[in-house]
Amino acid sequence: MTLTNAMTLKNYLHLSEESEFLVASKAERTAFLRTLVENRTLVTVYDPPHDAMMMSMLVAAEPADNRIFLDAPVDSPNVERFLSLTAWHLVAFPDNIRLQMVAAAPRRVVYQSKPTFMLEFPARMWRVQRREFHRLDVPLSAPVRLHMPWSGARLPLQVRNMSLAGLCIAGEFPVQANIREGQHLNGCDLQFPVGAQTVSITADLEIRSCHPAAQGALAARTAGCRFLSPFPPSSQKLFQRYLNALECDYLARRRQAR
Repeated sequence: MTLTNAMTLKNYLHLSEESEFLVASKAERTAFLRTLVENRTLVTVYDPPHDAMMMSMLVAAEPADNRIFLDAPVDSPNVERFLSLTAWHLVAFPDNIRLQMVAAAPRRVVYQSKPTFMLEFPARMWRVQRREFHRLDVPLSAPVRLHMPWSGARLPLQVRNMSLAGLCIAGEFPVQANIREGQHLNGCDLQFPVGAQTVSITADLEIRSCHPAAQGALAARTAGCRFLSPFPPSSQKLFQRYLNALECDYLARRRQAR
């Protein structure tokens, strides 16, 4: 990996020291990759300088032959762009751990009678624990809402920021709801945009932090919450697509600010 690629990846991960998160052992990198294969974990392919991305899955990892294989999506408009690159930035989230790696020399091949992409076995991999995930601010121009069940109705709340592990909500809660740390909010309806559509998925939350309430019949609060359980695969794919879009917007704003 060239120095330019290393610096680009460092900025992309938002890390001050890459070595703190580096997976140096090839055996450990192999174990992570095989977990992605076994669990059919979604992998996002990024071109950070141009904010392009493509969804795929890891089909096989063959460290002895120094290669990996990714499923070739049939509906991605970015395939030709990515095939022209010398290396791909790959991101996956097994068990709420962020794995990011760089794999070189992508090309089309047929693997086990299926169209795939073959790349060199990743020489570098970074593993970031959930506690290092940065929350992504939700733009006011495209709001995200959480509807909390309350007294037979749905209480609309604003989502201020999100990550794979949780979110921050704000709104006016009924005092009788007694919103507090450790409280579970089950069966919430999380609504966010994906393309031109609004997607709705069910989320169970636990409140991890909560600001003091104001006086009155309604209590204005903000609450930091974590997701209690994984989303179903179809919902997880849509949620990850939304977070990917937020991250691309964030990276674009950072570059414009420099």
